Amino acid sequence: MGSLWSKSEFSEYNHSLTVSESKMHFSEEDPHAHISVIGNLTNSSEITWEDIHFEAQFFDSAGKLIDVITDTDYALVIQANGQSPFRVRDRADKPKELYDHFEIQIKKARESNKWF
Repeated sequence: MGSLWSKSEFSEYNHSLTVSESKMHFSEEDPHAHISVIGNLTNSSEITWEDIHFEAQFFDSAGKLIDVITDTDYALVIQANGQSPFRVRDRADKPKELYDHFEIQIKKARESNKWF
């Protein structure tokens, strides 16, 4: 386990944060349309993580990358061996009919500082 003085590097634990049951949503609100991904995040490590940085890539039916959302959720804390729902959302760059499927990854996270 990490401590205040010795933080665990996320790269050593990136396999322990996994996304499951994720879904893509498109909303058309004036004046902009938005695309979002919601799902569940599972932490299989003994470390509590926060400041989770997501990257969602969106593809058309031919598999061409058409949009990307990168977002850090500073309010999300996922406890050791726990689960938590999440959502990433931003303006859509393309019309709804072009969004066919997506992939989402956790790019980085920070070990939670138990002292604060």
